[in-house]
Amino acid sequence: MIPAGRQDRRFPFIALEGTDGSGKSTLRISLAQALRQVASTVTEFGQHSWLDTDAARLIVGNRMARSNGNADAVVEAYLRDKRLHFEFNIKPALAVGPVLTDRYVLSDIVYHHVLHGVPMERISAAMTALRMPTPDVIVFVDTPPALAWTRIGTRNKELRPYERPDTLVQLYDAYDRAIQANLVPTRVLRFRNHEELSDSATQRLVASLLSQFPQLSHDREVPTDV
Repeated sequence: MIPAGRQDRRFPFIALEGTDGSGKSTLRISLAQALRQVASTVTEFGQHSWLDTDAARLIVGNRMARSNGNADAVVEAYLRDKRLHFEFNIKPALAVGPVLTDRYVLSDIVYHHVLHGVPMERISAAMTALRMPTPDVIVFVDTPPALAWTRIGTRNKELRPYERPDTLVQLYDAYDRAIQANLVPTRVLRFRNHEELSDSATQRLVASLLSQFPQLSHDREVPTDV
């Protein structure tokens, strides 16, 4: 994998990662609103590009447990989709402002491992071989699996096949191992989301991010811990 950013580029690529029910989507919305106070344009994207029909079909089938069981084909589809996502969506948006994505390559590594038994190091190596661009920073939304499961239960939507308490524990542990092993070589900020999201917590995260990218703000004092 290669860094998405360049030293002379003004705007950062920020990926929010975490298990289902972690609260990352809610955080992404709050974070985007806060960043718009210092950047006129902030672009938000989901996990996929959906620009390749065949890859999209495999990804959707995999998410709904309708895949053909060929893990290699599914992984290749995700890789192909990510390349397109960066090239045609993320990269152009970075020319005009910060970009936030709700999941990116770290989630691919973790979910393929937990749900399909694909070694995390193997997926990371495949991404490196393809020179997959990485975010400038990953915000890992650190939410205890039991709390994430409670939040999932409050949603007014049908559960996905893998949304179960035991799977959430496995996913949480896999995220931790992948981060510790630096399988996505970039800076990681842990956002401890153990209660209801507050404005003050979001502002602390924004301040910490601005400390990484002072070109966005030159006059704010920032904390060292999120």
